[in-house]
Amino acid sequence: MSTLNILHVVHQFFPHHRHGVELSTLELARYQSKQGHRVSILAGEVGRFHTELDFKQQQVDGLPVLRVWFNPRSENAYLHHRGFEEAITRHLLRLMPDVVHVQHLNHLSLDVIHAARKLDIPVVYTLRDFASFCARVNLVRGDGSLCEQSDLVQDCQSCLAQRTTLSLEELIPAGVVAVRRNLGQLRSWKLITDRLLSLNSPAKPPIRYDTPADFVRRNEFVVDAFEQVNAITAISQDVADRTRAFLTDDIEIEAIHQAPDVNRLAHHERLPGGSPLRIGYIGKFTRIKGVEVLIHAFRHLPVGAAELHLKGSPTWTDLNEIAFYRRMRKLGDRPDIHFDTIPTPSQRIHEFYNRVDLLVVPSIWFEAFGRIVIEAQASGVPVLCSDRGGVSELVEDGVDGLHFRMGDSEDLAAILQRLVKQPELVNRMSRNCSAGKSLDEYVGEIERVYRRVMEQDSTGLNSGERA
Repeated sequence: MSTLNILHVVHQFFPHHRHGVELSTLELARYQSKQGHRVSILAGEVGRFHTELDFKQQQVDGLPVLRVWFNPRSENAYLHHRGFEEAITRHLLRLMPDVVHVQHLNHLSLDVIHAARKLDIPVVYTLRDFASFCARVNLVRGDGSLCEQSDLVQDCQSCLAQRTTLSLEELIPAGVVAVRRNLGQLRSWKLITDRLLSLNSPAKPPIRYDTPADFVRRNEFVVDAFEQVNAITAISQDVADRTRAFLTDDIEIEAIHQAPDVNRLAHHERLPGGSPLRIGYIGKFTRIKGVEVLIHAFRHLPVGAAELHLKGSPTWTDLNEIAFYRRMRKLGDRPDIHFDTIPTPSQRIHEFYNRVDLLVVPSIWFEAFGRIVIEAQASGVPVLCSDRGGVSELVEDGVDGLHFRMGDSEDLAAILQRLVKQPELVNRMSRNCSAGKSLDEYVGEIERVYRRVMEQDSTGLNSGERA
């Protein structure tokens, strides 16, 4: 088949941003490049607050990256910003990609879609969370409850009014930790200095959320943009279903599970024998990740019956996350609970999976996907996960892992107690673990979407005039 010219659009990118979206985008782009396709990245970036729009061309892992700093001076710039659209149009005209693949648009603007469609460039949009219609991104209300249904107007406005504030007893120690952690971080100080120097700048939030009319406008612009996209995919069926239910049933969304690069991982059968069961968690230390649920569940086990290895950290510039991490350290003050905040390079992640017999993914939100689930399964590590959200689609209950009721520490505790008494069940589930589809198969699925939309008649898909 002919080679393609592909432009990936993502809200932020390596080397300063290394989360799931960025890593998935990098793996996909890198593999496509190795197949001979011409691949480039358009990525948002934080900083340079003194300027409204700035660009810098860079190289990341051999891939050309156009870095975009976007600090709008006009309201609702995420919905439409003339200067941003004109700049992106110029970039598209220079590049003239065969397809634009939008991975995430935070820090950017829907004008990416409009600019591409005005040039008759097909657009594929991958939904990775609920940011297209949830101002909090994760469908978790300000009071911590899950958002199951919403009018996307008054409900959202009342949700955003809910605030969780830190007490002075939590704020001061968290602030001290933040200062200590960032003293030697040049990038942190640069961002802080840049922000202070721009305090009087007329920069405005990308979306206005002050009145019900603001939410109505946001929803209209998002649906309009989605109607112009040639194909919408989602990284899980749960994300696809919830997006349709919240926005409109008229949107066609194809669920395509990702396939992380697991070449560095090898299947090791779990043989705990008479040794304590080794239970692992890897990820961010934030409330919605369910770390508190896991620690409470583990505390039901007698000391010495198992080990809990918690690998991850808060964002060391986020006081709320730091305060939460400090609470978890106190809650997990037991000799059989081990915290590890040292980052592990992706090429060494196998070392963590080889040290545990089980992985627990205790999310208390509708987590969209779990690359760590795929990595664990490729390593022969069974996964215990919440029974709702996209992660549960990856674990076959009773086969290569087990489901427990989301947010229910007692239900999780009962499962852990059972597995401590029945290590042979851990071994059986370990033997059933596999990596699933390969990265090559996943990239092939994505390429078929590209070629399908390129072949489609695009008549009627151009953006035309916007309100």
